[in-house]
Amino acid sequence: MFPFTVGLCVGEVVAWFLGAVSIMLLVFVLGAVWMVSAWRSGGLIVGFVVGAVLGGWECASHPPPVSGSDVEMLVHVEDSPRRRVPGEVVFLGREILGFDRRIIRGRAVDVPWRGLSALERGDVVWIRGMVTPLVRPLNPFSWDGWLWRRGVSGEMKVLFGSRPLQRSSSRLHDVRRWMADAVTTATGESRGGALFLSMAFGFRDVLSPPVESLFSNVGLSHLLVVSGYQVSLVFGFALTLFLGAGRRFRASLGTRRLAIGAALASATAYVFTIGSEMSSVRALLAAVCLCMSLLMHRPHRFAQRLVVTFLCMNLLWPWALFEIGVVLTFAALAGIGIGSTLGGRSRLNSLVCVTISAWLLTSIVTIVWNGTYSVSGLMLNLILAAPWSVLNCTVGVGGLVLLITGVPGADIPVRVVSFINEEIVSALFWLQTVAGSPRELSLHERVATAVVLCATCTVLARRTIRSLHGVSQRSMVRGGRNRSAPGHDKLVNFSGFAS
Repeated sequence: MFPFTVGLCVGEVVAWFLGAVSIMLLVFVLGAVWMVSAWRSGGLIVGFVVGAVLGGWECASHPPPVSGSDVEMLVHVEDSPRRRVPGEVVFLGREILGFDRRIIRGRAVDVPWRGLSALERGDVVWIRGMVTPLVRPLNPFSWDGWLWRRGVSGEMKVLFGSRPLQRSSSRLHDVRRWMADAVTTATGESRGGALFLSMAFGFRDVLSPPVESLFSNVGLSHLLVVSGYQVSLVFGFALTLFLGAGRRFRASLGTRRLAIGAALASATAYVFTIGSEMSSVRALLAAVCLCMSLLMHRPHRFAQRLVVTFLCMNLLWPWALFEIGVVLTFAALAGIGIGSTLGGRSRLNSLVCVTISAWLLTSIVTIVWNGTYSVSGLMLNLILAAPWSVLNCTVGVGGLVLLITGVPGADIPVRVVSFINEEIVSALFWLQTVAGSPRELSLHERVATAVVLCATCTVLARRTIRSLHGVSQRSMVRGGRNRSAPGHDKLVNFSGFAS
């Protein structure tokens, strides 16, 4: 599985820089060489061919670019519009009348008719303006590369936008509107309630520009984007809750399966409410892999689930490894696996080791990607980021579920989370005035910092491998003893639930 995944990623990377014809020739040559020669690395070659074919198909099927100084289009709004700056609306619209169904990224600034001021996802509008074509850039990590992978064919400076000709309200839109209204009613339109909506459910444009700038300056802007980390928190919290409830009633195999299914259903519902984006879907795939391993009662390894999830991500979304969110998510998941192994059975040690390991791996990515350094940001990510996310994604989400029941006092958890968020933000504003803005690292400083962090992660990984080797040997010895004991089959059926 691992060689195939590596070959798939390499094939997709190569396909980004080659044309469709070059990819076909390369695949043909590799296939011929593999059939003639007796290479042992068959999985690597097959994975490379699959990755190259997927990348070539994405290149060939991408809609052609759009350009023109005066272009008129009837589009369907595909995503929730962004309003980060007053007087500006940014949205993605899919062409309705065209055969290619091209996607346009529209940017409307001070439109005289104000037709796009109340634009929502699912609206059908008529837009007109100047379009700049968007072609596949050489740098896959650039902003244009990210837009191109989303299917965008051009960027339009909207000069005219009609009022919505058709407005369709989806169930997701209705659910998110109810959530926003419920939190606003419980917290009184406070800044802490808006932070809860942004950190737990990915609501956009609910925070003021000073608050967004604050999170960027202190290095906590990743908390405002819902990713696989939040989905993992919800799934883990639900799994622990349902397994604990199952132990109180009846510790049977059927109860255990019911608890695992209920936790997976909770994570799926959470992904539905935040919009089923790539970051949340990849975490849901990881949760599915974990549930399958738990239900089948087979020995499973964290690294194996991580590789399988990464493989599924790249099969479903080619070039997923170019997404910074994907890299950060799997870096955090690898840190969780290393920390949980080093922490052993102690919950406190596991929590500390997981926090440090995840911080180290994600810091490597952020320093190489952003090139900024802030002592306060590093300390806040190490100390504050994880507990703050846990608070909003467990207590806050659970409190929002209680609001559905309408029980008196059900809004107390949401109000408590809002109050804590408000106090933390006030403290961060004070810290910003003391510590100042983050410093831009030079190329040598960036490389040196990344090397030091990578060396530290290597030491932790070696200790993890040794710990896993020791656990494997001890489990083999215990397994040999248990198989000789009478009633071993009955103990196996219930030991998994107790763990």
